[in-house]
Amino acid sequence: MQNTSPITRSESEQGMVWKTVQELKEGDLVDMKSCPYLNTHRFADMLYAEVAHAEQETPDCFVVGYDGIDDFGYPNDTRLKVIPSEEE
Repeated sequence: MQNTSPITRSESEQGMVWKTVQELKEGDLVDMKSCPYLNTHRFADMLYAEVAHAEQETPDCFVVGYDGIDDFGYPNDTRLKVIPSEEE
């Protein structure tokens, strides 16, 4: 994964899609305002979090790790607003 600076909301909202956490790929950029755990962060209105890894942890919990932030366990049906990685 390449380490890039965060993309700000003013830079791009083009190409955004909704994905379930199970559809996330490494390099996807998650809109922090759509995340139930990060939406109250003081920079949530301005930044996206890059997916470092994503994996099924238990039958009901999908873990997403964000580059430079932390790992979060989501219910499988959680949907997040995403700028897909260029590899898609």
